[in-house]
Amino acid sequence: MDTATDARLAAADVPCYHCGEEVPGGSHYGIEIDGAYRAMCCPGCAAVAQMIRGAGLERFYRQRTAYNDRPVDAAPAVAQFAVYDDPAVGDTFITQTEGGGASARLLLGGMSCAACSWLVETAVRAVPGVSAARVNLSQSRLDVDYDPAGCRPSELFHTLARLGYRPQPFRASAYRAQLQQEQRRDLRRLAIAGLGMMQVGMFAIALHAGDLQGIAPQYQS
Repeated sequence: MDTATDARLAAADVPCYHCGEEVPGGSHYGIEIDGAYRAMCCPGCAAVAQMIRGAGLERFYRQRTAYNDRPVDAAPAVAQFAVYDDPAVGDTFITQTEGGGASARLLLGGMSCAACSWLVETAVRAVPGVSAARVNLSQSRLDVDYDPAGCRPSELFHTLARLGYRPQPFRASAYRAQLQQEQRRDLRRLAIAGLGMMQVGMFAIALHAGDLQGIAPQYQS
């Protein structure tokens, strides 16, 4: 059995390196990052990780403090975002700047930590025609300054989607809707964690009581 096969078999015992979800048995979507095989649960996570590695941005994984969201689309096409190149649509989130430039304000779903800010800013700045990219993490907002002659809005959306984020024009209503969705998700996670801790607590109380009052070996184990 070769080393690559050993790594894939061992991958079943660890969570997905990108999103943290369970890796199905026999998964072959893992890739090498920082000199080690990293298990992935699906083609989407593998594609995003491949893009990050290919751009020389593996440092992101060493800096992040939370797992990323599982990507919605494994291979988003730039044509999916062509609607944002329409001037009528662009007027809702793009402003013209001095010297013929433009500034787009986007809302990003899936932002979780400062490492996400670094990844997004670094990747977007590498897009031809972009002169600046600034993330406001507290609002999941991205401001991009670019030259309309060298960059189209659809290219910005495409780059962000390939990183696994969910870009859309920044509007107050969209921001509120995303905030409410994330709050509901966090409440569900808290409820599940609370139920899990209750079960652990039941065993812990029994063991502590057993130390004081005595407990049969078969029940203790």
